[in-house]
Amino acid sequence: MTYDPRSPLSTMCATRCLIEIDNGFHEIIYQATQNPILREILENLQSRCARLWNSTLSEMVHTPEIVSQLKEICSSLKNRDSDKTARLLEGHVRYFISLIKSQLL
Repeated sequence: MTYDPRSPLSTMCATRCLIEIDNGFHEIIYQATQNPILREILENLQSRCARLWNSTLSEMVHTPEIVSQLKEICSSLKNRDSDKTARLLEGHVRYFISLIKSQLL
């Protein structure tokens, strides 16, 4: 049996892995800020994104791209570069919005 990244099982595993990475990333952000309002927003977004990933976006989300985005965000946070972090976060959100629009609209 050969590995096919386009197979439903591979897609499902990649989606679950990405959801775990994304959830862990957002948990780290919350732990660093200790901001309950941010936590509520992140939990709401995570819930909605997970549903979308498991349905319409699972075949469209490019996992290496997301992981790269999260690494860049972490690096800019570590370097305390607030302007760069803001740009990267906005780009990260816009990336998902464009995926959602392409599938749902």
